[in-house]
Order: sequence, then C-alpha cells, then structure tokens
Amino acid sequence: MRYVQMVLAAAKGRSIDNMPLAQSLDDLRGLIYDSEDVMDELDYYRLEQQIIEGASYFFTVSFLLLSVSFM
Repeated sequence: MRYVQMVLAAAKGRSIDNMPLAQSLDDLRGLIYDSEDVMDELDYYRLEQQIIEGASYFFTVSFLLLSVSFM
C-alpha cells in the first residue's frame, strides 16, 4: 500500500494526457481510501475486543477476590 501511495503522490498535481492512466490513478486513489477505511474499522473492532476482554478479566478477578475474602 505504501508503494501505491508513493505512485499517487508522484502523480498528484501533474497533468496526465493519457485518459485511461488518469482514470486508473483515480480508481486506485479511491481503492486506497476504501482500504484505509477497512483498516480503521478492523482496528476499531480489535480495540473494542481488547476492552471487552479487559473488562471480563477485571470482573473475574474482582469476583475471585470477593469470593476469597468471604471464606
């Protein structure tokens, strides 16, 4: 993805007379934006899962500590 971004950055601001190439670069730019959105969404769900697992661990440890203190 980094290489594609480098190609797009090199082409940015340049006049491209080859219309199929210009269209392909525009399509590629759109795909990069879409892939970044997907990666952001995956990262969101990964963080959400870490929070859920952390909360579950916290409640389990708290329950065990409370159970031991009543023995």
